[in-house]
Amino acid sequence: MSNHIKIRDLELVVALHEEQNVTQAAKRVNISEPAFSKRLQIIERRVQAKLFTRGHDGALVTPSGRSFVERAQVCIQSFYQGIHDAQEAKYGEQHKLRIGASAFLPPHLIE
Repeated sequence: MSNHIKIRDLELVVALHEEQNVTQAAKRVNISEPAFSKRLQIIERRVQAKLFTRGHDGALVTPSGRSFVERAQVCIQSFYQGIHDAQEAKYGEQHKLRIGASAFLPPHLIE
């Protein structure tokens, strides 16, 4: 399996953050617990940070993990919004007025 982070990996991390339990998070994303743990190790190696501490009392997010989870949630939401927007465009249904700007845009692009 690739060591690139995928949308599914972001969903895995968010699930663990929300469930605080590897078994429950694995069920939520529909993979086995060993596969979940292995993928989490790959993600942590890729970002070069420990995202969770795991023990008998569950999985607790680390400060690095908290930062990662916040960005992961934004990425997941943007990904699915992009799919939705693409499907609307496919059927000529882009009739919504969208007002606002992303906090990630450079200031010179927002005027």
